[in-house]
Amino acid sequence: MNLVYYSDLVISGGGTMNREAAAMNTPVYSIFQGMRPSIDENLEKQGRLSFISSKDDLSKIVFKKK
Repeated sequence: MNLVYYSDLVISGGGTMNREAAAMNTPVYSIFQGMRPSIDENLEKQGRLSFISSKDDLSKIVFKKK
């Protein structure tokens, strides 16, 4: 959890790591390509999780030093 908390952003394949990052207000980007769980859909609607599904989506990644 310290790694996620002190990170400037997280890019992950999905799951617990992404949700922990969202809970700690660390910007998080998911490269998960399967069916999205409703919790992830909700986090995306709240702007706390972004999905990267193509190279065009890489422009969504905003790097901001904490």
